[in-house]
Amino acid sequence: MNDKYKVSIITLGCDKNRVDSEVMAGILKSKGYSLVLDQEKADFIIINTCTFINEARKETKETINRALTYNAKVILAGCHIQRFKDGIVKEFPRAQAFLGINNIEDIDKIIGRVKKDEIVKSFGDPVFLYTQYNKRLLSTPKGSAFIKIGEGCNHNCTFCIIPKIKGKLRSRTIENIIEETEYLASLGVKEINLVTQDLNSYGIDKYGRSMIRKLVEKISEIEGIEWIRLLYMYPFNFPYEILDLMKENKKICKYIDLPLQHINNAILKKMGRKSRR
Repeated sequence: MNDKYKVSIITLGCDKNRVDSEVMAGILKSKGYSLVLDQEKADFIIINTCTFINEARKETKETINRALTYNAKVILAGCHIQRFKDGIVKEFPRAQAFLGINNIEDIDKIIGRVKKDEIVKSFGDPVFLYTQYNKRLLSTPKGSAFIKIGEGCNHNCTFCIIPKIKGKLRSRTIENIIEETEYLASLGVKEINLVTQDLNSYGIDKYGRSMIRKLVEKISEIEGIEWIRLLYMYPFNFPYEILDLMKENKKICKYIDLPLQHINNAILKKMGRKSRR
């Protein structure tokens, strides 16, 4: 029985990674595993890695090395593994599993193989996209939750590795997201934080145009949801209609997570940005 096994999940990086870890935690809890914070008490340690900038890569390696000092079997997953693949296998040969971003739903099966002392390596092209059927175990404060509305990115900024790791834009359907939001509201969640790599582009791959305004409007109609926050938006192709909705709808926080844009066109061109000053 799985209830005698303890699992510790360590999440590095952004809140999109947090969601993936919550999906894994929900699956493992449903399979009878006990989830613990203390790595020393764990039978299995899962590290959901980040690789976006040098500091993130440094933190990832330090976290892996620390985990390998315990008696637990160590499972490496996420962006850093997807990026470096066999290079990580060579760097950390004492780890038991090396997983890209496609194995989130299979985490209980992966642990089953690791129990048998099998060394698991699974990378592959990035295609995974979680759905409302993956019941997450929330790690956020009570009343708040992140919802990842898509995965991947269609932009090719010269400084950014994300499209090579996460693949092309893959949006969840509006119906899929609404069903998950209704479920979260039934748990007492009142604040929804929408995340994906590029919120502006949500829906373009499925509906032919940005559907972020329609999605936010639909979420605001759900009973129990009181605040909606928009994260990871960009100056390029900004959906200005969302500002009108913010003005009209009190549930949408007057807040946008938007990076500062460089004002030099030559720099923007070198960055691969499609917008100009």
